[in-house]
Amino acid sequence: MTNVDEGNGDMTDNDAPGRLVLPQFPLESVVLPSQVLSLHIFEPRYRQLIQDLVDGETRFGVVLITRGSEVGGDDQRAARGTVAELQEAVKLDDGRWLVTVAGTQRYQIERWLEDDPYPQAEVVVLDEQLLEAGDEDVERRYTLLLRDFTKAMAMVAELGGSGTLSDLSADLDVALYQMSVLLPVGPLDKYQLLEADSSLMRLAKLEQLVSEANDLLRFQLSHPDE
Repeated sequence: MTNVDEGNGDMTDNDAPGRLVLPQFPLESVVLPSQVLSLHIFEPRYRQLIQDLVDGETRFGVVLITRGSEVGGDDQRAARGTVAELQEAVKLDDGRWLVTVAGTQRYQIERWLEDDPYPQAEVVVLDEQLLEAGDEDVERRYTLLLRDFTKAMAMVAELGGSGTLSDLSADLDVALYQMSVLLPVGPLDKYQLLEADSSLMRLAKLEQLVSEANDLLRFQLSHPDE
């Protein structure tokens, strides 16, 4: 495990398992493990962040802005975020960046450091409490969830949205994250899915959110002019 030393920016060993200092990129949306995201980086401090990632450690944190905006600072940020791995970075002639990142692990913010030259925080990477293999009740619930989730995606497509259901992993723990990414809900609901401390809790939350989404989507289809 490595971390960014607060004094000189060099990468140093970290004695506490799961604990590290990560640059932070606050967003008005949630990034989840398994999610691949394209970003357009134009603010000077985050241009510097991407340059530092290109030059060294490729991991950083993405955390939800709960109040305020992405530009200018003075925002309030959630307590949990997702470690993101820089996959591709293209620097434009005017200094902006087009980047692709992938969410990997959840973390808990322990304390914020100075926003100089960009936000940084000491975080603890959270363990994943996975589903028990062969649990018949979980497999039954997942089958019903998948059925209802597929219905939701079909209605999203019918309404003109991006409702294409990509192939879900055969690994149910991964598939639950993939559903969480695709489900058409707002950032606060996505954050609850990120907060879930186990796949079983995430399954229960998805059951609720998918049911609510289906109710809303059916209403929108039956009242197209509203």
